[in-house]
Amino acid sequence: MEGLTLTDAEQKLYSELFGTCDVEHTGRVSGTRASELFLASQLPHDTLQQVGTASLAGLHSLEPATGGAGPSNTPC
Repeated sequence: MEGLTLTDAEQKLYSELFGTCDVEHTGRVSGTRASELFLASQLPHDTLQQVGTASLAGLHSLEPATGGAGPSNTPC
């Protein structure tokens, strides 16, 4: 994510969290698992909406310039 800088401790924490969510060890987290994680965070609804919007923006940046559908196993 552009402009985002994590400390070494934050990078380690989020890498471990991602690892526990990536149950199939594919480098991707299912939409269902991501939703469960976000709901468990008890973040305010507005914050969760912002995360969702940012996630969708990131997914659209993965689409080919020709307007294709993007990767078949789109990460959440």
